[in-house]
Amino acid sequence: MGTKNLMDYIGGLLASPLDVDAHATVNNRRGPVSILAWKVGWDKQKGWMTFVRVYGGTLTKSTTLYNTTTRQKERISKLLLCYAAEHQEVESLPFGAVGMILGLKHTRTGDTLTSIIDSKDTLKSISPLPATISASVVSQSQSDIQTVQNALTSLSRTDPSVRWTEEDGQTLVHGLGALHLEIVEGRLKEEFGAHCSLGKRRVSYKECFSRTEDLVESLHWDKDVLGKPSNALIELAIRQLAEDEQGSDDWDGNLVIGPNGQPLPAATVPTGKITLELAAIIQGLLGPLSASPHTGLPITGTHITVRSFSLSLGSPPAALASASSTLLRQIFKNSGSQEILEPFISVKVSVPESGMGKVVKDLTENGGEIQEMLTDITSLSSLGGTNELTAFTPEGLYIPPQWISPSAVVSTDGSQDSTRQKRSVFAFSPLSKMLDYQSRLRSISGGQATFEMSPAGFRRVNQERKVEILQEIGRA
Repeated sequence: MGTKNLMDYIGGLLASPLDVDAHATVNNRRGPVSILAWKVGWDKQKGWMTFVRVYGGTLTKSTTLYNTTTRQKERISKLLLCYAAEHQEVESLPFGAVGMILGLKHTRTGDTLTSIIDSKDTLKSISPLPATISASVVSQSQSDIQTVQNALTSLSRTDPSVRWTEEDGQTLVHGLGALHLEIVEGRLKEEFGAHCSLGKRRVSYKECFSRTEDLVESLHWDKDVLGKPSNALIELAIRQLAEDEQGSDDWDGNLVIGPNGQPLPAATVPTGKITLELAAIIQGLLGPLSASPHTGLPITGTHITVRSFSLSLGSPPAALASASSTLLRQIFKNSGSQEILEPFISVKVSVPESGMGKVVKDLTENGGEIQEMLTDITSLSSLGGTNELTAFTPEGLYIPPQWISPSAVVSTDGSQDSTRQKRSVFAFSPLSKMLDYQSRLRSISGGQATFEMSPAGFRRVNQERKVEILQEIGRA
């Protein structure tokens, strides 16, 4: 039952490349090879396994591939077709085929690989959600530090939503939630053999530039770079993103505009679209955006325009990287402390009416905002329209007596015992206050309540909460 709908969905999700308009510029049976690495995995026996879909040409073992993201050359060791747990080695993967490549060393999940150097055709990549929680990675011994960092790099290749950074001499891993970090810890130990443990979980806060009007600043850079006298000039305009503007995931929610008025990618490698000078400027901007001079938090929601730049004859492009980095860091430092953003989640709690008061009190005491409180019947009827649900007929159904199943059961006359009636509480709450919610909810409801959570983005905090966050991260 429902098999046809399932097969239609699979056909739409995994359509033939000829039927996908988004890849119309890439589709070519006899043209250059173009493939999408939609999953990268690790196996102790096979090594790196890259699962791909061929969107152009025919892929053979002798094909030399170029990664359009990292601009690195890749060589194929084996081509395999997957049949459940069995793998069959083949000489080629034709147009539209799904298979597995062994031997790729630099490819990450979501990368596009082609047979043409500096190809401008890039397939739609995978955009991971921004990290909302982080934890320190503690190695068991000094000799394990490099092994753990290599394992984190390998894990980030397989899962784009995992990031790791070095802050104040500590290795931090960033993920989408407490459960996600538990999975990361398990994979580090089991798949990659890393001897480490994760410290206390910490929510990933962010900082936002608060000025709504363009702040224009310029810098004339005149110093020695790489032992040579260098001269560079750059002018930037910076402000907060408007409500109708959307930041780029590659820039962590920021938007960077080039001198021609077009958005710049967060790519530090020159391509056909990015000159060597612009790539140097991009590299310089990434540093100050990753750590605020006031709080050390990553900066998001900022609109930056590269209005103009110039490089004197004989000066290396690294001068522009130093100039843009210094100028942007000065702007942030001179503008003073900015607004802080905190990750929020949307939570739905299903609880018997007798325990609803305790649930609501706990949420509000921990910074939650109650949005709605509904009965299960009202919640379901709101999905189907304005008509309320009517009582069902018990004909042909077995309904256990109440002494066997004392939970809330709708009776045939539409009435329901209010003490056992299920209620749904919808709220927004700071993620930092919900890390231990499972045990808290079990305690206040006697184990009778369940909850669901989903990310609700970042929100600006008030001054009182800002002071608490600064104290938490040691910047007060």
